[in-house]
This record gives sequence, C-alpha cells and structure tokens, in this order.
Amino acid sequence: MTVMKALVLNDYGGDADYATLVYQGIKTIETRMGRLFSHRGDIVICKGATKSVGENKGMALCVVNIYDGRMMQKSDEKSACIDWHPDRRSLLLKDWRYFSRMFKFSDQAVKNNFQGVFEITIPDDVALIPQPQIKGFEDPYLLFNVPATGTRQSKRKPASLDRIKVNHELAKSRYYYHRRLDRSLFKIDGATRIIECDFACLEDIPEGNRPYGEHKAGQRHYIRELVNLGYNVQFKLTPL
Repeated sequence: MTVMKALVLNDYGGDADYATLVYQGIKTIETRMGRLFSHRGDIVICKGATKSVGENKGMALCVVNIYDGRMMQKSDEKSACIDWHPDRRSLLLKDWRYFSRMFKFSDQAVKNNFQGVFEITIPDDVALIPQPQIKGFEDPYLLFNVPATGTRQSKRKPASLDRIKVNHELAKSRYYYHRRLDRSLFKIDGATRIIECDFACLEDIPEGNRPYGEHKAGQRHYIRELVNLGYNVQFKLTPL
C-alpha cells in the first residue's frame, strides 16, 4: 500500500463546492487564511464527510501537486474561486491525476487536522491516471521569483510570511520591467537573469525624454531597474 499526504476540502453548495471544483480542474489555487502549511508536492484531495453537500462525501477524489505557496494576489480570484483578502495565502496546483476508483478515507485521520495535512493509505487496487487536459495554475511571477540558474542554495528553514511577501513583490517588479524591454533590442533569459544586447555600454541604450515614453523610450531606465533587481547585462565588445 502507498501512503500519501492528503487534504480535506468541503463542498458547501453553489459556487463554494471547493473539493469538486479542484477535482474538475476549475479551482487551480487552494487558499488559507493567515498561514500556509509547509508541505509541497503531491497531495490527495478529499471531500469532507460531515460538512459537505452532494455526492462523494468522505471520498478521496484525486491527486494534485502543490508546487508553490505565496501571498494571494487580486488576480488569483478566478483560479481560487474565492475573493481576495489581504491575509489570504495561495497554494498553487498542477499535475492532476484521477484515481481508477474513488475510495473512502478515514475520518479519524482528519481529527485535529481540519484544514491541515494528514496521511492517507491508497488501496493496492487503485491506480493513478494522469489528466493532461487539466492545466494547472501558471504563475506569471514564478520565473522571476527563483534563484538564478547555477547559484548555490543553502539548506535552511522555510522563509517567514514577511519574507515570502517581500520575495513576491521583488518578482512582480522583475516581471514588470522584463515585459517592457524592447525584444528587438535585447535578448532576455529570465531563468539566468542575463540580458544580451548589441550596445557597447549603458549610455548607448536609448533613453527618451521620460522613463515611460513612446517606443524605445525608457529602455535605459528599464535596464537600470533590472540591474538593481539582480539582472546582468552583457554588452557587445568593441575592437580596440
């Protein structure tokens, strides 16, 4: 038998059938108020037995992958199927798999773990069936919120919520300036944070009369901001 981590969601009816919405791939963000649990990776989504309405109460529905957690953004509302709140945190989901048959989970395992993670045993005759047609949540900021490729990472405890918020604001700033660079002038690699161009120096990059002007205006300003945010610029070498 296989033991996996699991999470109980409830179907309250109407637009709040959270367990079923995750199962259907409509809800691709799960949220928590105040704090997030530390688990990342595969998790079984179960439908609550006592507080839920409709079919499949007390059943294990599917497996998804919690691949990231962060502060909730206003833009998360549609994927989370819930309104934004400043204290709400988002768990981002992907990699849907259905069970070959749904099965009941133990209510005893959930006791004292409501809205928390517990362990569930998958029966030997139950297989996982990938659902590639369900597209998980794609975070536009995620690429800009990870360490550059090749950097050495230390083993440390998960960042505090304040640090998560700071890191996400940093990612948003990178994403903002990254999108505003003129692709005809610059080649940008968001993973390594390297910008290549045919200019010999920063002063050669067109600036314009104001930072947010017309086409090509403000490009030097955007480059400066991205350098301040951890990007490296590779200028074209000129012969001596």
